[in-house]
Amino acid sequence: MRIRSSIAFAFGLAACGAAQAAPQTGGNAFNPGVSLVLNGTWASYPTEAGHRQMPGFMLGEDAGLPPQGFGLGESELDLASNFDNLFTGFGAISFHESHGEDTAEVELAYLQTIAMPYGLQMTAGKFFSAFGYQNARHAHVWDFVDQPLVYEAFLNTQYSDPGVQATWLAPTDTYLLFGAEAFSGDHYPAGGAGHSGNGASSLFMKMSQDVGDSSTWFAGLSYLSARSVNRPSLGSQDPDFSDASQLDGPVFTGTSDIAGADFVWKWAPHGNFYEKNFVFQAEYLHRSEKGSVSANPCPVGSACTGGSAYSGNASGWYVQGAYQWMPQWRFGLRYDRMSSDNTVAGLYQPAQLLGNAFTPHRESAMIDFSNSEFSRIRLQFNRDESGLKPANEVMLQYIVAMGAHPAHTF
Repeated sequence: MRIRSSIAFAFGLAACGAAQAAPQTGGNAFNPGVSLVLNGTWASYPTEAGHRQMPGFMLGEDAGLPPQGFGLGESELDLASNFDNLFTGFGAISFHESHGEDTAEVELAYLQTIAMPYGLQMTAGKFFSAFGYQNARHAHVWDFVDQPLVYEAFLNTQYSDPGVQATWLAPTDTYLLFGAEAFSGDHYPAGGAGHSGNGASSLFMKMSQDVGDSSTWFAGLSYLSARSVNRPSLGSQDPDFSDASQLDGPVFTGTSDIAGADFVWKWAPHGNFYEKNFVFQAEYLHRSEKGSVSANPCPVGSACTGGSAYSGNASGWYVQGAYQWMPQWRFGLRYDRMSSDNTVAGLYQPAQLLGNAFTPHRESAMIDFSNSEFSRIRLQFNRDESGLKPANEVMLQYIVAMGAHPAHTF
């Protein structure tokens, strides 16, 4: 895999390459690398702000803020190993705790080729899609506690599914990667594993180049097509409602097509990111959905009665910057904005889709301290106007990594 630059930021080293965290390359087939990442939060905000209600958008169950008070964020147990001279593998089990309920799930479990000719590489299993820039990044390397609003609305925070990915790294001086993916389509923005278990697919292109010895830019174009069969969404919840995992909103059956463009600029004087560095990041996503919405799931393979025809166009973008002005200390700012244009024809008119005139937006500021590459403490403030009532949100986060954690992407 071609290494583009020594300029890297996050826990450990990062390199331009495959869309996933690159498993270790040592001879550890019988002694896999094991790591544990702990991610805890404390949050304070008005009660109704916790379960996201964004006029004009049907949201998935993971949209929203960390639980109020103390909570265990997305902590994970990772395993990485080479199987032989052809394959390497990575697995991650994530742990969550919310309102006294503990859950564990397979976040990632995939194998990847390491010896294919002509710049080709294959990945198979459950993995984060390479769609966009932010989607493939693990939660513990995000620059903010939460995801941008457009990721919450379009991808239910982050899209992963069982599937297969193929990439080709062009033999050029400029880093140039082309890829395609096919997924089962079980998860949002797909749902129900439509189209005979191949309910989502994507295409992407990524390129990068150094500018002198202090800067590197990275840009990408992506397209994701998803088919949904009875995809559930969050309902219009009562302010006192505390269980945001209950899905009682509109059920969507149809297609969801998302196109995106992303750009990242990383700077560190003479490549020495330990002293000072600055990361600028921006993405724009546009989504087109068409199908039907109903209050209850429709029988598979038959016409949906009691529903309404629905077509919608929506877009969202964010821009953010994180500046490390001295070793260990960083400061960051982010701005999000969304818009929607929906048409619903029929008696059933879900409230979630009736906010075309509303433009959700949010301003965020964070400051964090990293005692080492294995620990970080972050304080973040959001002025959140993504719902009908503006809200001030304060979050405190700790992240610690133990063990041999693989390198992450650029």
